Amino acid sequence: MANGNLLSTLQLIRRAGRLTRKELASQLCLGASMASKLVSELFERGLICEVGRSEPGSGRPSDLLALNPQAGNAVGLDISGTHQKAVIVNLCGEVIASLVEAERIPTDRQAILDGLEQMIQCALASCSLSPCEVMGIGVGLRAVVNPSTGTVSSWTETPGLATTWKNFAVRDALVSRWLYPHIIVDDIVRTLGIAEVQYGHSRGQDNDFVYALADSGIGMAVMLNGAPYVGPLQIAGEIGHIPLGNVEIHCDCGNVGCLETVASATAILDRIRERLSASSVRSSLRENDTELTIQRVIDAAETGDKVAYQALREAGEYFGVGLAIVVNLLGSELVVVGGSLAKSEVYLDAARRSMRLQVLSNASTMVRVKPSQLDEFAGARGAATQVLNHLFLPGEANILALSEKM
Repeated sequence: MANGNLLSTLQLIRRAGRLTRKELASQLCLGASMASKLVSELFERGLICEVGRSEPGSGRPSDLLALNPQAGNAVGLDISGTHQKAVIVNLCGEVIASLVEAERIPTDRQAILDGLEQMIQCALASCSLSPCEVMGIGVGLRAVVNPSTGTVSSWTETPGLATTWKNFAVRDALVSRWLYPHIIVDDIVRTLGIAEVQYGHSRGQDNDFVYALADSGIGMAVMLNGAPYVGPLQIAGEIGHIPLGNVEIHCDCGNVGCLETVASATAILDRIRERLSASSVRSSLRENDTELTIQRVIDAAETGDKVAYQALREAGEYFGVGLAIVVNLLGSELVVVGGSLAKSEVYLDAARRSMRLQVLSNASTMVRVKPSQLDEFAGARGAATQVLNHLFLPGEANILALSEKM
């Protein structure tokens, strides 16, 4: 049977989540007999399964069809300078294993690759999967990445690692170690945007939106029709390096006055340290025996600490300036904010007020700024989802072709 019809059937089932045979035939514009043949072959290949019965309506309840979650798996990694996360997802994108290593990444490329390989092996072992049961690896990096080649051009999140990562062909290095049909390396903000499309606010509705990351750095993914727009220069969405005319702080990218220097978690912590050092103002953040973290700042602001509140509010206002530029430029109706600062209502409220003051008046009441509801593994899950997305595309390495070899 032609793989084109089979693939269209799988794509439809994946988008819908679950369908009856009658709904499948109707949406594919096929007769009941042809639809039944397609379903039978997909059952034989183990790619779909029955997941209960439809709700009683005008007719008799029918069997519901869905992807077989056990028909394939993918690995997703989220790699930063200070922590590394891994997930294993099944064919439906459900996380079946997760792993966190809160360690600074090495400065040696070989050691980095060895660490990634060890993380993948540990994640697989935690859910008793063998490498041959995986169909690909997705990697999200907090860097400027060319997704078509999987090469890092720069890494500003952790300045001490800039030399290590500059022009690092990560995908080529992983291909030499893992013989998977799909190995995808991308910017972590784009993988977060993909996770939001599949599992977050935008699932099944707003496929055109902006995903903004407010964390140790500031980033953005422009999501168009559910996919990140990269642009010819592979740098679309670098909102963190929009220059602000009234800011004179040097950025790790080499420029002066970037949004990231005043709106990120790193900038907030630096500003608080300066204020505490320069004055005797009372603050719960002065406790010397406790590490100053952005979560401590957020918690302190919620309990009335003025130093924490002011730092978050000022940074949020700057972030709102960046969002206003984006909304005026792209006309986006939805902005989803992720990262550690998305947990701060002080920061987000300041960003919303600042943005609404500076966007065009007809947009100020229409733009929605929402915090992401996804967990800390969203970036890794989005990276793994990129692998799943490739499995449902036409080509020699899609799920149909791979199922024939299994």
